[in-house]
Amino acid sequence: MDAFRQPPSAPRRTCPHAAPGGTAPGGKRALRIAAWAALAAVLALGFWGYTQPGMKLNWETLAALCGFGL
Repeated sequence: MDAFRQPPSAPRRTCPHAAPGGTAPGGKRALRIAAWAALAAVLALGFWGYTQPGMKLNWETLAALCGFGL
């Protein structure tokens, strides 16, 4: 059974691409957080705009913009 164990001196890393310390390399974590925040802001703005009476979606105009004649 002991023949299959890893020696205690060898460090175990769960992901081969993970940087030491558990942070994303190259500042990609900050970029990912900024992208999620931007997506949340766009979705919140779209939801707020949809609740306004003058901002309702006109399906006929959208279909005309896409090239579908009704």
